[in-house]
Amino acid sequence: MSSHPAPQNAPRKTQFRSGYLKNDPLDAAMDAALLTLQQQACALILVPQPGAPSGLVTCRGMALADTKKFAQWLVPLLRFTESAVFVKEIPPEQWPQSIALTTGPNDEEVIAMNLMYDDRNIGVLAVLGPVGALRKSPLNHPAASAAFLASLSTTVAVALQNRDLREQRDQFRMTYLYSGDGILTVDADLRVTGCNPAMELMIHRQAEEITGQFYYDILRPEDMSGRPLGLERCPLMEALATCEVIQGREIYIYTRDGSKLTVSVTASAVISDEGLPVSAVMNVRDIARQKEHEILTSTLISIVSHELQTPIAIIKGYASTFAQLRAQWDADTISERMRAIDEEADRLSHIIKNILYASRIQAGKISMNLQQIQPETIILTCARRFQAREPDRKIVTRIPKNIPQIYADDILIEEVVTNFIDNAHKHSDKSATIIIEGKFTGDSVIISVIDKGSGISETEKERIFERFYRADNDLTRKTQGAGLGLFICNAIVKAHGGKIWVESELGRGSVFSMGLPRMENALTPMLLPVQFD
Repeated sequence: MSSHPAPQNAPRKTQFRSGYLKNDPLDAAMDAALLTLQQQACALILVPQPGAPSGLVTCRGMALADTKKFAQWLVPLLRFTESAVFVKEIPPEQWPQSIALTTGPNDEEVIAMNLMYDDRNIGVLAVLGPVGALRKSPLNHPAASAAFLASLSTTVAVALQNRDLREQRDQFRMTYLYSGDGILTVDADLRVTGCNPAMELMIHRQAEEITGQFYYDILRPEDMSGRPLGLERCPLMEALATCEVIQGREIYIYTRDGSKLTVSVTASAVISDEGLPVSAVMNVRDIARQKEHEILTSTLISIVSHELQTPIAIIKGYASTFAQLRAQWDADTISERMRAIDEEADRLSHIIKNILYASRIQAGKISMNLQQIQPETIILTCARRFQAREPDRKIVTRIPKNIPQIYADDILIEEVVTNFIDNAHKHSDKSATIIIEGKFTGDSVIISVIDKGSGISETEKERIFERFYRADNDLTRKTQGAGLGLFICNAIVKAHGGKIWVESELGRGSVFSMGLPRMENALTPMLLPVQFD
């Protein structure tokens, strides 16, 4: 097969993918064309469609490389946007969609038929042979050959369309099944017709269980104020009524066990050929984490700004006072105010250190310098440090002599114990004794700090180790802090492979404890990733 020169006014060069369509109705169509017309070769050329970078070429009776060259020559000649094209020896009014050409050194004769579907051209089916071969075919005349090819082209176009529909259906099915968002479908009466696995997992219900039920009874949607939506504010009803896409509506829905989920929904109606809404689809995305991050960000700004204002105001006030050069201050006054400035500067430093440390935890890694540590040393060091700072407060240590060693970062573990002691000091009467106790089991070494303070409620015990969380009681409101201390302690202990917990009773006091693996059971990496929700 020889190549053909492109005409001078040909449109842009068309790029093609090439390949055989094995076990496909299109294979059968090309075989039928060659068998019936008894010609040299047959080529199927799919022209690029909108949004597609290239067409597809496949063939019978000629090399694939020759078919590509033939396609690049033929496609620009076909007037795909018009109903009539030039035909040799066949009146255009009889065969408006075919073209017969004779060209090239071997004078190949070509009959090509556009593949039309829904008034849209999707390609061309071409038969090639020597000049005059079509007159000698079993159909005995080029017009009869063209008529047969036209009929075959219709079959091919339908087969191509069906294949596209299958591919689209398969793609939709994959999206439906494996989407991370929940998808719920309803009919025009808002009765559930189906849901995907992500939706089943989200609401803890099976699709078979909820099919046919009123969607409102399944999800029990509420607005962000906690009020039932009602049908008048239902996104699905609004989509069906307006035939518009309702995007990003934030609501609450309920799971089978009564848990409330914060979700963002997008609802859209399915429109019939007559323009009427016949069903609707709702995409449901769990945005609880997003909302949590928004709340945390707002809380961080609120708490940190509040915690920073007090020391900054004190430092600024005393500094401004000292700036009054004419004022005369006695030594005690100067010493007292300088000490206040020093304490508030330490407080600022501590807040900033905790914020930076919390950000490192959130990044997922805590760097540790692990070594063999005697728990007794940590307990006594923390007790002495606190006693030096608070000489009027009584602190007692209880440590068994045979307490085993741990493999830990002593600075980080001291940070945890110190935080436990500071909490006990802040939240208990100044006359009450604070106890630091060491114990051990066959697996762990346990260090606890015991106080006789205000205690923590059962509800708050579940959240006490969260970022920025502070128990809601009178003593907490009177004490300073950004709610990061116990969050950091939790991260440090978990990074060591240990556990942290609190036992408490309102009005009776609290026991904060951490359990760390004994030396023989300890983790050994120098850099350990830690993930937190």
